Amino acid sequence: MPTQLHSYQSRALEELHNGKRAIFYSYGTGKSRIALDYSLYLNSHVVIFCKLRNVATWQRELHKWYPEISTDDIIAVQGNKKDRVALFECFDQQPRILIIPYSIVLRDKEYLSYYLDKLPPERIIADESTTIKNPAAGVTKVLLKIRERLPDYTQCILLTGNPIPE
Repeated sequence: MPTQLHSYQSRALEELHNGKRAIFYSYGTGKSRIALDYSLYLNSHVVIFCKLRNVATWQRELHKWYPEISTDDIIAVQGNKKDRVALFECFDQQPRILIIPYSIVLRDKEYLSYYLDKLPPERIIADESTTIKNPAAGVTKVLLKIRERLPDYTQCILLTGNPIPE
């Protein structure tokens, strides 16, 4: 059975409800749990961008903290190009949670853009957001273009254990 949030996690969750959109906590302090509690609160559809090495961690965290969410409602975009394209093309309805590694954003930007235009999420979580801190980087440019086309109701939450310098 999932445990209660720690007091610092509860404060961060309250800050998200009050309009904050970033969590800068150290590694292992439960940033993903906070972001998911906020994102899943209203049964939202969520897209998680993360490093490839963290895909399995997100899947594990989802199954640990939200056992009521069916495995079929958690889709990780992985595999070869043919498999990934087939995955994007077969979506006629939005999975509850879609996990997309940053490494795939550039490779599948057309399919990703088409999918997010067709089925925009209510929440986007950018894990290890220092990955997208450089506005000149290709992955950052693609995600910013995608964000511009999403509806105003789509909220983006940045997570990092390494605060982004000003």
